[in-house]
Amino acid sequence: MLLYFIILTCFISWYFVYLFFKLRKKQYVDPNFNPRVLLITPFKGLEQNTRANALSILNQDFKNIQIYFVVDSKKDEAYPILKDLEKDYSEKLNVIVSGISKSCSQKVHNIIRAIQKCKEYDILVVLDSDGSPSSDFVSKLISPLRSEKISITTGYPKYFPPNKTFFGFGRAILVSLGIVHALNPFNRGIWGGAFAIKREDFEKIGGVKIWERSVCEDRDLTCAISRANLNVSFVPEAFLHSPEDASFSSFLEYWRRRYLILKLWDKPLWISSGIIYFAFLVPYIVLLLDLLDPMYEANLFWTIASILITVIGSVLILKFDFKEDNQLVLRAFFLPIYFFIMLLAFCQGIFQNELQWRGVTYKVNKAGKLIILR
Repeated sequence: MLLYFIILTCFISWYFVYLFFKLRKKQYVDPNFNPRVLLITPFKGLEQNTRANALSILNQDFKNIQIYFVVDSKKDEAYPILKDLEKDYSEKLNVIVSGISKSCSQKVHNIIRAIQKCKEYDILVVLDSDGSPSSDFVSKLISPLRSEKISITTGYPKYFPPNKTFFGFGRAILVSLGIVHALNPFNRGIWGGAFAIKREDFEKIGGVKIWERSVCEDRDLTCAISRANLNVSFVPEAFLHSPEDASFSSFLEYWRRRYLILKLWDKPLWISSGIIYFAFLVPYIVLLLDLLDPMYEANLFWTIASILITVIGSVLILKFDFKEDNQLVLRAFFLPIYFFIMLLAFCQGIFQNELQWRGVTYKVNKAGKLIILR
């Protein structure tokens, strides 16, 4: 356990310093960079703040922009709210009905239909409907695309539970702590909730064709980007704030869905994720074995020290790197509980190949073909 403690301490110390400087990097916005932007947001039902989220997207300070809000049916609960907004923002907002998807996820289908409607744009931006972007979000997200070397940029989710639920805090903490993957300079992954891509590069990799049978737009796009050797830039200031709570069941389903997507589309990353979370649970397992089995001998000092360094390190990262409020930071002391539930979600996904998302069930058969069960 001493070696484990040393490795863990070195990792957390490096992570703290790395995030401290990375997250303070300011994104330069060139006022002369004025491409035509197509922004698409698919909607499905009512979010906790549907109207407020839609308004935050509409009130971007970037002006050369055409916005498409997309629903699958006029019966969707969000449709009347969006149509009402269309009256006030008619110069830049179009609300369209995409119809029901038969070959890909409904979200992807909605995005494709909006792209087919808009013929003139230079940059495609996709934002999730459950987030509330700051007024300069689009300006910062697309800013790195002024470089010829960058083809795509990505943001990152930042959850906060308005009703301060236990598992809402848990998801917010774990998503924030997981940002190290996005900050990896060798990473070509994107987050489907907030990304921007140059039209020429999107068409070069056959984006629409790739998505025609896709469940998860970001994983399939990530694979295509890697094959084409295109460069991705993560924008540290492009956090998409999502005011969402979570119950035990929704917390478990959230991680199960993420791990299942990785298993189906990126097995190496899925395996490494499982190993990483199991590694963080090692001291808790050792402690449990020591308590339950009198024959098991463990060095309790270094075991408990390993647990404390994980929790205290997480508290420091959340407080000083992410500048979170004290209520969220203090929930980091419950990390062992959150970690065990995440491992449970990972193990559930081992034996499943069905994915539920927004009321639709998707299944991938042995041949890798997508089947929509509904």
